[in-house]
Order: sequence, then structure tokens, then C-alpha cells
Amino acid sequence: MEENSLVRIGHRCQIAPDVTVNPTEPVVIGDDVGVGAEVAIFTHSYHAGHPVRDGHGAAFAGVEVGDGAWLGLRAVLLPGVRVGAGTVVAATATVTRSLPAGVLAAGVPARVKRVLEPVALDAAGRREAATGLLEAWVQRLRFKGLTIEELDAQGVGLHWRVSGSDRCWQVLWCPQDGDLPGAAEVGRSGADTAVVFDFAEPLAVRGELDELGHDLRDFLRRATWLFPYEGNSRGLMPERFSRLLG
Repeated sequence: MEENSLVRIGHRCQIAPDVTVNPTEPVVIGDDVGVGAEVAIFTHSYHAGHPVRDGHGAAFAGVEVGDGAWLGLRAVLLPGVRVGAGTVVAATATVTRSLPAGVLAAGVPARVKRVLEPVALDAAGRREAATGLLEAWVQRLRFKGLTIEELDAQGVGLHWRVSGSDRCWQVLWCPQDGDLPGAAEVGRSGADTAVVFDFAEPLAVRGELDELGHDLRDFLRRATWLFPYEGNSRGLMPERFSRLLG
């Protein structure tokens, strides 16, 4: 540790295994940053066999990664660089100079390849995406050992009964017309209330999540739909894994 040593990581960051962070100088990572496996971030760079007195360089400087940036597999950030907000650093790139916000950079040394110009989904696009997500989630529940029965949605959306060994839920997807994409409802069979996942912006959860609700929230998180709720959600363990851990 040095007098300037600091690592500050923002909210909702995802950091893969085997990441190297050298905090001789400050390393500041913003919110919603993705850090791929085996990424290396260095704040000092020198080699005893290449002394400064012989004309070689030595660098000591902090590194900053802006909000929403994504550092790909085995990317390397060298001392003193700043990666701008929303920028994607491609796998195996080496960042030797700071990168602006909202670009794709690749190569050794990393160079800007293009400006990123994402277009947000409109209500129809969100509706289509949410429908696909709900259908994929239900299939995943089947893999986890739950019984899925498709029910009559009476011409509007989708309706499933999800059953376990001692529990049963009703899951509904209720798309809407116009500017609202729709909402998913998850509730215990026979209960008076259900948890609602509202796919309009901003994303919202209304109600108290049980284990199936947490599984849906975790599934949606993995697809980058981050529904706010107190605490972290964990998916249901597949039945076959539960038997192994017995």
C-alpha cells in the first residue's frame, strides 16, 4: 500500500474472475461498469532492467473508468488513462491513452473504431423483448425442475401455471397498447395479490418478491433489465443440483 492507494467501485458493477487491479495510485470505477475476465488495470509501470537514468520511462498515475463502460476479456489499462462513460474496450485491447465517451476501441494500442449510437427501444420493441424474455424464463423454470402448464390467457398476453413439489404460482404477461409495453404478474395460486414487474420506463417492481419473483428478477438482470428492489435476488437452484448437494 502507498499513500495514494485507493480503489473505488461504483454501484451495480459486474466484475468477472481473475481481474488484476494495481492500486499504487487511485483506481476509480464508475457505476454500471462491466469488467471482463482477466482484465488488468495498472497504475504504475516500470522495470528495473530499464532504468530511468538510461533514458527509459517510469509511470505512476491513477486510472478512471466512466459510468457504463465495458472492459472486454483480457483488456489492459495502463497508468494515467481514462475510459469515457459508455465506452466499450474490445477483448485483448491495451489502452495506452485516454478514450472518449461512447466509442468502441480495439487493438494494441487501443484506437477508436467507431462511435456507439444505440437507439432505445420504443414501446413496441420493449413489448416484443419482454414477451421473449418471459417465454425464455418459463422454459428455464422447466429446466430447473418445475412443472409448466400453459393456460388460456383469454386472448390477451400469456398465462402459465408454475408448480413445484409443494407450491404453485400463476404467471401472466399482460402486454398493453400504445406507449406502455406491459407488465408481468407473479403470484401464488389462490392468493389475493401478485407481484408486478412493470416494463415501462423506469422499470419498477410492485409488491413483495417471493422465491419465484426473485428468480424472475435475477433472470431479467442477466439480460440487462435491472428491476430495482431492495437487496440482491438469487435464482432458484435446479432440482438436479439440489439432489446432488442433498
